[in-house]
Amino acid sequence: MKSCGHRLVPGSCCICKGSACGVCETTLQARCVFESPQRLCRECVTAVAFTQTFESEEEVVWGSLSPRGRRWLQSGQVSALQSSSSVSYTEYLNKQADPVDEEMIHKDVLCGRTDPSTLGIELREMLVWVGVERYRSTVAEVLRAYCVRNPQVGYCQGLNYITAWLLLFMDPASAFWSLCALIERILTPGFYIGGRTGNSLNGFYIEATAIAALLDYYFQPVREHDLPVTDFADCFSLPLLIQLFINSLDFPSTLFLWDLLFEEGSIALVRGVVCLTYLCEEAVRAGKHPSAIHRELAQRSVEKELRVKYPKLRTQITAVRVERLRRQARDYRAFQWRSSKAMILRRLEFASHFSKPELLQFQAEFNSILQAKRTAEDKDRSRQLTAGRRKTVNLPKALQDEVGSLEGNVDIGITKFEFLGLLGTLEGRLLDHSDRLFDLFDEDKSGYLDFRELIVCLSVLTKGPFEERLRLFFDIYDQDKSGCLRKADFQQLLYAVSLPYYEQLAQSFTRPTKSLMDSLYTCLNPLASSGLVTWPDFLKTVKSDEQVRHCFELHVEVKAAAQDYGRDERERTAATCVQCALM
Repeated sequence: MKSCGHRLVPGSCCICKGSACGVCETTLQARCVFESPQRLCRECVTAVAFTQTFESEEEVVWGSLSPRGRRWLQSGQVSALQSSSSVSYTEYLNKQADPVDEEMIHKDVLCGRTDPSTLGIELREMLVWVGVERYRSTVAEVLRAYCVRNPQVGYCQGLNYITAWLLLFMDPASAFWSLCALIERILTPGFYIGGRTGNSLNGFYIEATAIAALLDYYFQPVREHDLPVTDFADCFSLPLLIQLFINSLDFPSTLFLWDLLFEEGSIALVRGVVCLTYLCEEAVRAGKHPSAIHRELAQRSVEKELRVKYPKLRTQITAVRVERLRRQARDYRAFQWRSSKAMILRRLEFASHFSKPELLQFQAEFNSILQAKRTAEDKDRSRQLTAGRRKTVNLPKALQDEVGSLEGNVDIGITKFEFLGLLGTLEGRLLDHSDRLFDLFDEDKSGYLDFRELIVCLSVLTKGPFEERLRLFFDIYDQDKSGCLRKADFQQLLYAVSLPYYEQLAQSFTRPTKSLMDSLYTCLNPLASSGLVTWPDFLKTVKSDEQVRHCFELHVEVKAAAQDYGRDERERTAATCVQCALM
């Protein structure tokens, strides 16, 4: 846009508060809550013109399905998840989320932290006609429904922006299923996960470590930066990945990368961050901090450069290579949990019911067991975490030096077979579902339980309060991971709890046992009649009747298995200490 020739007045632009003409009134009016007459700088005039044209051409209406939104919705992962779900979006809406998640949604969405005024100009201009109350309520509605479906993830920072972005192109139900597909199928496991198990944002760190390895191998300026390559990758990747590029890049660039995200999957995130690092080469060479590079990047329009550079990276950043780096990154994270560093121990204390001395003892025994495995196992069957092949991408040298000659998952965690053997030192009806227990606690889906995952599992089983073990029992029957139990699933759960009493009645009829059976069915059957049982409803019902609660307490109790030492009655009745499970 040509200059009008008049003097620019600092701070007079109604949108960015930058310099604008102090005489002219632009003919292109911004649609924000700004007062007329409007005076805009040239950059803001361009941005406003783009958004108005884009809304018209793309048929963008808040909370409605646009052509682009329909393409995203029809991608394989989203459509497959929606069609396979046994619970509808409407059913999720009618259930209550965890109070902790409700509180966070209230603070982040309903109290204004995610209002359009907090966003960049192009995204903000897209949203200004929505109306603040409708904007907040729709975003909160989708987030609440997701917290009901996946309470293990619940509400995490960044999901507010992603939900608002999806609602620009989709109706609430479509935005909900797209959010589900992103978290549960497209992104790496644990990408969004709270700190309840001491492993907050584990998936992000997996991706950032893979990005660090790729930059270290291909991009020399990063190796020459003042920050170590791993620190640079963490700082540079964090704002880009947590919000999936939203509000970090110009609008066309974000759209370009989101199209690729639904088309290629999570590898688009890795390629996108590496590509953006290449586009900031001058700033990287100048030694600028990643936060300063981000500020500069947000002011640039890089879509054309992305479209040129991104395809060239496909030959370097292949799916096989990225998956191998992710596997190595998971192994490295698992290795870290074995250390006795103060930070590690604090996080383990927070995530479990074990004390620091108990954790130190567990660590020593766990590491000795793994060392014995490493000596006994055939090393040829172990995958190598350190650089074993020439001319290939591996973790940065600093990480390789830290783990030394560590080799593969045989000496960083325990397999499912070994886990089943470990449970042999315990007894309880929950252990009848050992396969499902392994899958539930293998959060990163690595195929083994690292030290943190094992500690969390043993903590819940042996020291967890009644509600924790009851929740575990509920999740065992939630086979489709919908966050709810359908009538058939709930009836199986009820049958499992009542089976011991059926057996007692079959042997000898007693009125107390019959009374307990009647209480169970009288109390719990109304839940099944609703067709959909959520965790809050289940917990409230179980705790409402003392007999029913006692019945479930017995069912979810886990204790040390008694050992038979022979004829000595005193030794025969002695029980193995629960802590001996690792020893």
